[in-house]
Amino acid sequence: KRTVYEWDTRVHLLARGPGISAGSLVPFPTMNIDLAPTFLELAGVDPQDAAHMNTIDGRSVAPLLVDNVASAPYSTRHALGGIHAAERASACALSWRDTVFFEYYFVNSNDKCTTNDKCINPMQKRYPYSDADCGKLSDVPNSECWVGSESRVPMCETLCYPTESKQNNFIAIRNISAGTLYAEYQRGSQTDEMIEFTDVDFKELYNVTADTWHMDNLAVLDSTDPVLLATLHDSLHAIFGCTGDACP
Repeated sequence: KRTVYEWDTRVHLLARGPGISAGSLVPFPTMNIDLAPTFLELAGVDPQDAAHMNTIDGRSVAPLLVDNVASAPYSTRHALGGIHAAERASACALSWRDTVFFEYYFVNSNDKCTTNDKCINPMQKRYPYSDADCGKLSDVPNSECWVGSESRVPMCETLCYPTESKQNNFIAIRNISAGTLYAEYQRGSQTDEMIEFTDVDFKELYNVTADTWHMDNLAVLDSTDPVLLATLHDSLHAIFGCTGDACP
């Protein structure tokens, strides 16, 4: 969580139901914003006919997901185009996005301790029957704990490190075919003021195909084409500011 990198953002979307063939694969990137229009269409409602849905940034993945339309409920078959469902699925696939957008805003520093500070909350001692911030789960009560945050007292005081800081606000685009990940960061807290990424502090660019562990930040190298960085910046902010059908 809380990072822009592949191991946090690239998660499988699993689905089952009438009309979805067992073991089928949809090789297209989807996002959380696609879920609402997808659920509507599966229920037999054209997302464009639903109130306010024309302002939703996501797209229905139902035409790609339901590959056995004949076995789907009538309402779903009708929403997917009936006898023209295959044509609609083909058009959907051809126009599907190749770039995925991410955004994240600082939540809490959630300091962690590496010393043997005690767990403050008694519930911490009930693992695995409740969540625990303790690093050593084999002890009862867990004597070596990761504890402390703005919401806990006392704060960690020795050998601490924050889970994140106010620098961890980012917007990013992941281009699938190009194998690139580009991100911009701006310090601040949404609690205090809106972060519009007009005063960017730091940028990251990775060739995730060749650099799977994101070790070489191309955005800080003099050898990186400035035109490429400018193009990525423009593309990122175009998606950041888009709404409804204008979004990819």
